[in-house]
Amino acid sequence: MKPPWDIIVLGGGAAGLMAAAVASARGRRVLVLERTDAVGAKILISGGGRCNFTNLDIRPERFLSANPPFVRSALSRFTQHDFIALVANAGAGLLLPGLARAMGRHVPTKVLPVPNGGQAIPDVRLSDHSPFWDAGYNALMVTDTSFMRNPHYHKMSDTVETLDLPFFCGVVEGLDVAFHKM
Repeated sequence: MKPPWDIIVLGGGAAGLMAAAVASARGRRVLVLERTDAVGAKILISGGGRCNFTNLDIRPERFLSANPPFVRSALSRFTQHDFIALVANAGAGLLLPGLARAMGRHVPTKVLPVPNGGQAIPDVRLSDHSPFWDAGYNALMVTDTSFMRNPHYHKMSDTVETLDLPFFCGVVEGLDVAFHKM
């Protein structure tokens, strides 16, 4: 009798979910085993603010490292505000490496493949792509995460003067290059 899965992933943290998403997108039947109560829960609490690059109060001294000069150097290159996040469900996740590589030449880019329609990470469902996930379509979101950190977001003070137009141009140029390579 053939088992109902092709691959068993031990651990439902970020790496385990990424491995499961990629395997699933490649047509494998995947079982994720997690010893805690909820798969993906560790992502929400990762590092208590020390490992989460999008933390609003990011400082070198908040990172645990055997090489503090490296942390200072890495954080001096760009902040948590200076990147684009590419968020995709398992099917669209196959597009993430190429899209990130092409966009990365124009703007710092981070990728987040999200299993199960993002149910375990509610913040990734705060845009127009989530109804497509819910309907079974592959979709991805390109975001600068401003809705989580811009005090002007969707307010009367959200004007062109509050925008980082050179950064915005880098995003558009990166998307243009990436889509032409698809």
